Amino acid sequence: MRNQEKTDFIERYVAAVGRQLPRRMRADVEGELRSSLQDMLEDRVRTLDRTTDEELAVEILKEMDPPGKMAARYTGTSYLIGPRLYPSFLMATKILLLILVVMHIIGMPLTLSESGSGDALFVLGETLRSLIPSILGASGLLVMIFALLDRVVLKADESGEKGWDPRKLPAVRTPNLVSTARTVTLIVFAAAAMVLINFYPEWIGITYYSKGGWQHISALTSAFSTYLLPLNLLLGLDILLNLVLVRQGQWSPLTRWGKVVLFILGMALLIAMISGPPVTYLSPEEMEPVGGQDFDLVPLLIIILILQIFRFVQFLLRHRLYIQIPLKQ
Repeated sequence: MRNQEKTDFIERYVAAVGRQLPRRMRADVEGELRSSLQDMLEDRVRTLDRTTDEELAVEILKEMDPPGKMAARYTGTSYLIGPRLYPSFLMATKILLLILVVMHIIGMPLTLSESGSGDALFVLGETLRSLIPSILGASGLLVMIFALLDRVVLKADESGEKGWDPRKLPAVRTPNLVSTARTVTLIVFAAAAMVLINFYPEWIGITYYSKGGWQHISALTSAFSTYLLPLNLLLGLDILLNLVLVRQGQWSPLTRWGKVVLFILGMALLIAMISGPPVTYLSPEEMEPVGGQDFDLVPLLIIILILQIFRFVQFLLRHRLYIQIPLKQ
């Protein structure tokens, strides 16, 4: 057996620990841990007078702490959001800030069309005055969500630490490996979408500044309520699947095909919303304060559908979920 194969489980363990460490210290800790484990392996070979094999590497790793606990030894536990979810928190924060800034920038031309171009500086000031509290409130809520998720994930990890099996560690480079940061970010935004459509659907629309205050026009039609149940089911199943992925750390045949089903159901729902009665619409009369043109989100839904089809094909190719048809010579 080649040396690379002999120490494969050591590399898996080092990578599993490294994924739960802050980026600034990851390389140093991985190098230190790898060197220590390889020294232990060589000492054990000399002491037992046996050749290096996978079983010996597994025996040594079983004597070590599970990856999560080992990572905690380097980072400590006095944190609000742990190192495993901190990259997810940063990603979600950047996306949220971008969304808030874009929404306020989009609202500025509408406000100027109402108040006149001479009030540009005043409109800019009012936009910033509205943006800052929005950022602070959304960031605070995001911190609370991730702090709670961190405790849930940490508790789940601790429950699975007894009798952990190094053989179940995912390969260092594999399409089955799950990105914790991306998956947790998807959970947060799916949960936010459920809260929005169920409790604050009136927020979906047009916001502009006029007559000394911010005005808002809700864009959802009565047809949107017919899609609430399938939307909630789809988002709920997506959250459940992503929680399982965070817990397992890698794709399995069950979760992989579950994701395929969710992709298909999601695209079918988008097609139904595009082809059916409009779920969002504002008439020229309702849009009179901001230019008088009608407002519809169907073009946005079409763009989302195209992106979903692209992501679906990308997922199939990445996980090789396709039928290879042999070509006749």
